Amino acid sequence: MLAEPPVVERPTPRSHLARHAGWLIALVVSVAVGRATVIDGESLSLIWPAAGVAVCWVLASRGPARGWVVLLIGVTVAAGNGLTGSSSGLVLGLVAANLTQTLIAAHGLEHWLGHVRGCGGDELLVRVTDVVRILAVVLAACLPAAVVGVVTLDLVGTPVGLTTLITWLGRNAVGMLCVVAIWLLVLRPRAATGRSRREALVAACFGSRRERLPLRVLELVVLLALTVAPWVGFGSDGGAEDVLFVLLVLMVWAGLRLAPPAVVAYGLVSGLVGVAFAMVGPHAISATADPMLVAVHVQVLVAVTALTGVALAFSRAERDAVVAELASRAARQEAEATTMARILATVEDGLVVVENDGTIMLANRAARRLLDQGQRPAIAGLPYAPALRGRTVPPRDIVLPGRAAGPGRVLAVGARPLPGEPVRALIHLRDVTAERHQHEALSSFAGVVAHDLLNPLALVQGWAETVAVELEDGPLDPAVGSPMIERIQAGAQRMRVLIDDLLGYTLARDAQVRPQAVDITALVREIAVLREAGPRRPLVRVEPGLVAWADQVLVRQLLDNLIGNGIKYTDPMLRPVIEISGRQREGWVELRITDNGVGIPPEKREAVFAAFERGGTSMSSGTGLGLAICQQIVERHHGTIRAEAGPHGTGTTIVVRLPRTPVAQESSHADRRKDLPMPSRRERAPVPGRPR
Repeated sequence: MLAEPPVVERPTPRSHLARHAGWLIALVVSVAVGRATVIDGESLSLIWPAAGVAVCWVLASRGPARGWVVLLIGVTVAAGNGLTGSSSGLVLGLVAANLTQTLIAAHGLEHWLGHVRGCGGDELLVRVTDVVRILAVVLAACLPAAVVGVVTLDLVGTPVGLTTLITWLGRNAVGMLCVVAIWLLVLRPRAATGRSRREALVAACFGSRRERLPLRVLELVVLLALTVAPWVGFGSDGGAEDVLFVLLVLMVWAGLRLAPPAVVAYGLVSGLVGVAFAMVGPHAISATADPMLVAVHVQVLVAVTALTGVALAFSRAERDAVVAELASRAARQEAEATTMARILATVEDGLVVVENDGTIMLANRAARRLLDQGQRPAIAGLPYAPALRGRTVPPRDIVLPGRAAGPGRVLAVGARPLPGEPVRALIHLRDVTAERHQHEALSSFAGVVAHDLLNPLALVQGWAETVAVELEDGPLDPAVGSPMIERIQAGAQRMRVLIDDLLGYTLARDAQVRPQAVDITALVREIAVLREAGPRRPLVRVEPGLVAWADQVLVRQLLDNLIGNGIKYTDPMLRPVIEISGRQREGWVELRITDNGVGIPPEKREAVFAAFERGGTSMSSGTGLGLAICQQIVERHHGTIRAEAGPHGTGTTIVVRLPRTPVAQESSHADRRKDLPMPSRRERAPVPGRPR
């Protein structure tokens, strides 16, 4: 069933009205603050935050609502200037100037910063280049507005000059830059990411550096307190240059320690403090000979300090973003490298990466194990040179010398060039010892099966033809025909025994193992009852309380084969005696099946577990698959089997180790997987025709 898509909450008309009402209130307050800083007799305010609020309101509006927003901005500016005593001509000019810079700034920000959240995109404002673009858009919007405003002042009879134009441009540019930057840095990211007010405030002040937060807050309070100090002595002993020097130091401090939103807000606060002292302080503009000149100085101070702090803060923010990205990328690469290393460590095939000069760049654990080397395995003699020249080398068998006079390890080794630069080759190693042994064993197996089946088949066929010839001459004399029929039956029986053993061998190798708690003692007693009823009447003794965690069907076949072998290879003049004992420790049970038979020569005690291998004694008979079946069953249970001499120098003892608990079987299976691909005991058995 398909999952339902998430429900997206759409803004309601009421929320739209509330949001626009909030913007309208912010614009009214900013207009009132601006009109409160009007220079006496000049009709020109020192700061004008309404320029930034108007631009942000337009950017936050979409569709038909934007036209109504522009109309409300014009009405608000007109009302604010009209209520403070401006003439109707001046009001119209100020409205035209404000709307001009608002529309130009909104269009420029959407065009040049369309990727930034708040201007139509999804990215956060963190790059210095984006701040430069904002400054360029602000200056491009405020310059024509300043021209319109100065021309309006001139038309209504207010004396104007270059300082008036500079003051107008400065106050609008600074107000717009600070307000727009704060809105893009704080309000829009918070609205988009859903942060709480506290989280947004902490992030706006200190960014990601939130350690020792109380001390950071105290540092911010001290910085704000020191901001007032330069203005107290303004004009007493020096000029604006002294104030600028101190404010630059404080702004550098803010730029190095605070987040960009806090730096922009600090620049705005610093400007407001400067304007307040210029308006009502001991060295107010009204007490100076040239108030417009002082206004220009104030605007220069605010602009220079604000831009310096913003440049420092954004440079640091951009650097932190790059460092964070590099750290994140390094962490991802480290995680990928760790994952790849784990994958390579668990791969059972060997992988070796070779540089162009023959040095090893990488070798996984399997390669070191297969080559019997340490951290840097020796690769001399491996066919990787053509791969360094761009050719793929198909896998070929290479026989490595065995350890401690053991058989050699057969590896299928191939190589191929790795794409890209520098030139490298990948060597692939796979242990095919078991496969090659199995192939040779299958070849030998097929030959032995063909030979052992053809002999009785030829006997059956020959005597059947003889019987047919005799019958052609007339009725067959029972004295002549009975031996013929007996030979035919003996040949058929031998073929049946061989076929049954082949089926048992296949079953032991391929049947699914269903382990459970098996009472070994009870199984042996059941088998003994059937065996003791035979012509040899063997004596079978078993130790009580023997238990294993195994497949009951396979273990029954294992015990039956071992008991049957003990009976078969006992002198016909003796009564076969089979004794089964065991000991249990560390989750395993070790069974010892001892007989009083003819025994196995020492040199044959390991080879007898190979298929079609007989004991090498005068009594050796059968198909040679009995002990091979036993080994298959034991290895399917992750156990071991071996042959020893009898306890009194006669007979044979077969030692079988089987798991007694599920935990022992699982741990043994894990250990065998860890040791792969070392050949098993059966694989190490000599194979006819294989060079040693």
